[in-house]
Amino acid sequence: PLELRTEVHDLIMVTLHTPGLAKTPDQMLLADIDWMMVGSPWEQFMANKTMIRFEYSAYSDEEFATGRIAFLKSVAARDSQYYLPLFEGKYGAQARSNVARELAEMGASV
Repeated sequence: PLELRTEVHDLIMVTLHTPGLAKTPDQMLLADIDWMMVGSPWEQFMANKTMIRFEYSAYSDEEFATGRIAFLKSVAARDSQYYLPLFEGKYGAQARSNVARELAEMGASV
C-alpha cells in the first residue's frame, strides 16, 4: 500500500542524517541507531571510515578528503548528535570527540 511505501521511504531517508529530518519517534530511533557508529570507540569509528572510503573508491584521495572534511564540519556544527536523549547521553560525547579528532588529524579545524 502507498501509505506503507511512504513510511518505509521516509525511514530510509532519515539515514541521510540531515538535521531535523526525522520527525516521528520511529524515524528518530532509526536515525540514532544508524548514527551510533559516529559515537563508537575511536578504533571502530576509523574502521568505519575505511569502509566508507572503499564505498567511495571512485573518488580520488583529494576528492574524498574534501568531502569528508565538509561532512565532518557539518556534523561538528550540530547542537546535538542524536535525536533521543538516551543516545545523546550514551554516544554524544564520543561522537563529538571522534569528529574533532579526525578533523584535527586531517589538518582541518572545526
